[in-house]
Amino acid sequence: MPLGDVLLGGSITANSTSSTAPAAGSTVVMDANGIGPASIQVEGTFVGTLQVEGRLAGTTTGWSAVSLTTLAGVPATTITLPGIWTFNAAPFSQIRVRSTAWTSGTAVVTLGGSPYSGSGGGGGGGGGGASTIADGADVAEGATTDVAVQGDNPGTISAKLRGLNKSIAAGIPISTLPALPTGANVIGAVTQSGTWNVTVNAALPTGANVIGAVTQSGGPWSVAGAKTSNNAAPGATNVGALVGIATAAAPSLTEGNQVGLSTDLAGNQRTIVTAALPTGANVIGAVTQSGTWNVSVNTALPAGANAIGTVGVTANVTPADRTATGSVAATNANVALTANGCGTVTAAIATNASWNGTLTFQATTDGSNWIAISALNVNTGAFGQTYATANTNALFQINTAAYAQVRVIALTYSAGSATVTLEGSAGASCFPGLLDSAGRLIAVGAAASGAAVAGNPVAMGTYDGANVNYARSIPSGQGASTNTGAVYAAVGLSVGSTTMAPWGCQNAFGDAITPSNYGAVVGNLFNGATFDRPRSNVEVVIQASTATIVQTLNTDITTFNATSLAVHINVTNYNGGTLTVALQWKDANGLFWPIPGATTGAKTSGADLVLVIGRGTWPTTTTTEFYVPFPLPRTVRIVQTIATQTITYSAAYSLCCA
Repeated sequence: MPLGDVLLGGSITANSTSSTAPAAGSTVVMDANGIGPASIQVEGTFVGTLQVEGRLAGTTTGWSAVSLTTLAGVPATTITLPGIWTFNAAPFSQIRVRSTAWTSGTAVVTLGGSPYSGSGGGGGGGGGGASTIADGADVAEGATTDVAVQGDNPGTISAKLRGLNKSIAAGIPISTLPALPTGANVIGAVTQSGTWNVTVNAALPTGANVIGAVTQSGGPWSVAGAKTSNNAAPGATNVGALVGIATAAAPSLTEGNQVGLSTDLAGNQRTIVTAALPTGANVIGAVTQSGTWNVSVNTALPAGANAIGTVGVTANVTPADRTATGSVAATNANVALTANGCGTVTAAIATNASWNGTLTFQATTDGSNWIAISALNVNTGAFGQTYATANTNALFQINTAAYAQVRVIALTYSAGSATVTLEGSAGASCFPGLLDSAGRLIAVGAAASGAAVAGNPVAMGTYDGANVNYARSIPSGQGASTNTGAVYAAVGLSVGSTTMAPWGCQNAFGDAITPSNYGAVVGNLFNGATFDRPRSNVEVVIQASTATIVQTLNTDITTFNATSLAVHINVTNYNGGTLTVALQWKDANGLFWPIPGATTGAKTSGADLVLVIGRGTWPTTTTTEFYVPFPLPRTVRIVQTIATQTITYSAAYSLCCA
């Protein structure tokens, strides 16, 4: 009897870590004895790599990869997607499909093969060609040239396989598949990538029908509740409405929009009363007023007694004093009082016998930054910022008209306690005069400038160790200025252990003048437009030692009365770069002109470079010291040129006026 076709299937769901001992679920194996042409069909959804392998008869290992061909004739060695491939199984006794890499999913594998029809040794067989087999018996393989047979039609194995390949290549329409059989049918996972249109062909049967969760993506759902107003308490399944929206401030809404009712954060509905209150008693809750109340009386009060309730006013009424009291018994412990509206705060301080600490008076305008202030000690009449006396009672007054808060605080503390009581009074400051920054009174005298001294004016003078002496202007005949009322101070020279002789001055020394207690006035130097003061030698740093990138740096100098300029460069690392230092003269038009010979040239070595310019006799120029006998202009520019690489150096100059 001829050998029939072989068809075998299985699923691969795991990775094979070994080719000789593959893991369960990683291979599908088919016996290939007598099989010639074979095919493999892979279906399902998976992420992995499959390989078709074969081995010879009589061996238990030695699996080798089998070359595949797609239906389109494209060679392949591995399978990563569903499809159909063909291969030759004749040389092998077994064929298997093995996963060589696996991530997820299930690959459904179907292996098929036809008996080998090639010539060879062995006898007992009849002639070649297809055999006619009775219906229900073995089916003839047929010839390789049999016409493809598709659908439910008779034909040879070869014709059927060609028809199957042809159908797969063209795509099998779902409409050609048979209907599911009667009864329960299990369908595996279905993947949907578009829109499913589901049509219910029949009404639900009478009775209870369980429908799973329903998601609604479009169109309004109409829901009707069964409750009527004031009918009954709501149940757990009733449809209700939350119509109020709680906000701290009244919302701003758009006319014509549907909105929720407005409530405050306590749930009280906001209401505007536009009608008059009804006749009789009406209770109105607390009212907050932030501006001016305009009260209009529409009718005169009736004749006789009229009862008016409590009326509150915010002006022309003196508020009660503010007070604060407490005990101070630790560093930074304090007693504070809000001083808004208070012109003066009185501080009563009582320290016990063991008190050892320092109290100070402080004030703030913003509530967070405190500064020390002075207070008037009523007991002594002196101003001060601190108080440290033990076992005493002291009373202080503080001008608080400009402060938000004042306090008494312990800056230092060692032992004991102090009781502090602060009391603030409204109104102006308690001090009749102006105060200086230390809290001291500024008195105003009655004598006018240039008038004869009369009464008790406030006098200014100097203290000689025993008495206060008036500050006087220079009397007539002693070089008095014509500036009436000006006060002059005399500079003196000591001529003995107790005598100070005044030191005068004159513009310049003349011939035959012996200077006695006179100092010469040194004149300024005229620069053509203004005067410059004389200067001594000036030392200036251009830059400290710095890694300086490739660039040109200009330093402009006004030399004033200097006669020479010396520039010093100290290089710590040339780094393969070059440094050039040169001097330029700036003329009155603002133009710069190179001073002849005033350059070091491009230097690549030399730790110290010196460039000097000015009149005089100079040493001979060397490779690192450069001397230029040239008059020093008023404005000189020092030009430093760094080229090729970054150079680390410092620079400074000196203006010499000698």
